[in-house]
Amino acid sequence: MFATSVVRRLIAENYAIAALPVDLPGLSNAVVTLKGWTLSPVVERFLASVREVAASLHGNQGRGAVRWSKSKVS
Repeated sequence: MFATSVVRRLIAENYAIAALPVDLPGLSNAVVTLKGWTLSPVVERFLASVREVAASLHGNQGRGAVRWSKSKVS
C-alpha cells in the first residue's frame, strides 16, 4: 500500500502499476517495540512527537480514537 503521491510518481516513471479503487473503512497505525530493548532518546522523542500530532489530528478531525497501549508480545 502506497500513498497517492508515491503511486503517481511510480506511474510517471513508467512502472507497470495501477491504482486500485479500494475503500478502507479506517486506517490504523501502530508502533511496535521489542520486549527487553531500550529505546534511544531520539526514538523516545520521535514517539512523543507522533503522539502529539495524532492527538491534535484526533481533536481537529474527529476521526477514530487515539489509544496508547503497552501490550507485551513475547
